[in-house]
Amino acid sequence: MKIFPAIEKYKRHQVLKILRNSPPEKFEAASIKKLLKTFHRSIKISPAYRDILQNHKLQTADIKNIRDFTSRVPVLNKENYFNHYTYSELLGENQDRMKSAMSSSGFSGNFAFGFSSERALKSGRSGVDTTLDYWFDISNRKTFIINCAPMGVHVETSLPLAETSVRSDMALSLLKKVSPEYDQTILVGDPHFLKKLIEEGDEQKIDWKKLQVSIITAQDWLPETLRTYLANRLGIDIDNHDSRGIYATMGMTELGLNVFHESKYTVAIRRKIIHDEKLRKILVHSNQATSPYFFHYYPFRTYIESHKTEDQEELLFSVVDKQSILPVIRYLTGDLGKVFAYKNLSEILSDGYPQFIPDLKLPIAIMSGRTKSKIKSASGDLYIEDIKEKLYSDFLVTSSITGLLRIKPHEKRIQLSIHLKNKIQKNKSLEMKIYHLMNDHFSNEIEVKLFNYNEFLDGLELNYEKKLFLC
Repeated sequence: MKIFPAIEKYKRHQVLKILRNSPPEKFEAASIKKLLKTFHRSIKISPAYRDILQNHKLQTADIKNIRDFTSRVPVLNKENYFNHYTYSELLGENQDRMKSAMSSSGFSGNFAFGFSSERALKSGRSGVDTTLDYWFDISNRKTFIINCAPMGVHVETSLPLAETSVRSDMALSLLKKVSPEYDQTILVGDPHFLKKLIEEGDEQKIDWKKLQVSIITAQDWLPETLRTYLANRLGIDIDNHDSRGIYATMGMTELGLNVFHESKYTVAIRRKIIHDEKLRKILVHSNQATSPYFFHYYPFRTYIESHKTEDQEELLFSVVDKQSILPVIRYLTGDLGKVFAYKNLSEILSDGYPQFIPDLKLPIAIMSGRTKSKIKSASGDLYIEDIKEKLYSDFLVTSSITGLLRIKPHEKRIQLSIHLKNKIQKNKSLEMKIYHLMNDHFSNEIEVKLFNYNEFLDGLELNYEKKLFLC
């Protein structure tokens, strides 16, 4: 029984060694090769994808190289793909291989779906464990994971695992009873729920440092100011990269749940550009105030393009992992951003910022938010991510709110309705503090209104099962 963990440990370390030492061009070339193979395989497998190409009068034999692919292959989205075709049309001959099905959150009003085979689940488990080893040295530290993601979101890992969904009482009971038997505990979940869990844990005298608790956020945007708040609560020194950390991951149901992840290097870059305008202008071509994510991604699993429209740049995804049973080719998810080749990023950082050059030779996706996060205002565009960044910049404010917001344009101003935590009562002092946080940056355009926990608009229930933005 002892040899299996040793073999898995060896495999993880070999993968990380390859990612650290291989020429990045090797990964990029492999990605393009796999992309073209996946494209032609998808045509054979999926009646839905064949129909889409026929409707675009595309001769598939003409797609011979990456230039042909990016210039001629049609773009997919939820509406023209998942909403238009049946399950059998999407999967075709792969239906019999389906082992796991998952629905998206439905946040946009439409649902997308992900389908996995048994082999894909095993491959995903290995990938997750390798990322955890990279972050937290799980090969040498006895590790317990508590998954607090909403119901239906499973963490594929070989580690000891509890899945509590959004039950903070269950998670806290496990932290008290089980975590002391382990070298470290990792909490996984929506950042707003983890905020709630940590605050409740403080009230119950949980010793986060003694338990060596780290967190992985998913499901929703993590403002850098909220990361700082969570680190302060947990006693983690984000900027000194000790054995604990707070890392964001991102996935989509259609693509997989670990498409992107941060590292200590990308977190350092994100935090650096808050105060370094020179580096920000080089890396971020946007008028947003917030710091975008800097994510590693694996080009031999996912090929990503920067897709330019009239006034913005979006990420366009193609799943090239041969274990994938659902064709996802040039798929728009509604995420704003662009991609950087590893070589380009390292060349930029080598001039004055060599300590930020990532050790993994992977390309980087810079993600700045959602296409629907832009709000028209009297003086120009406001972004939901900017509002959240400012809102969490004051610890007193952060400790008073749940994270549930309603942001609504109204005549010449923006109405910002904020949900207060249970036992926090709305008061003029707190309202004015938030007003100044907002309008010192947003030119007196935001009207702030607080709501007690049981009085939020329309009787909306906060259950952390869905993303916490309403507009």
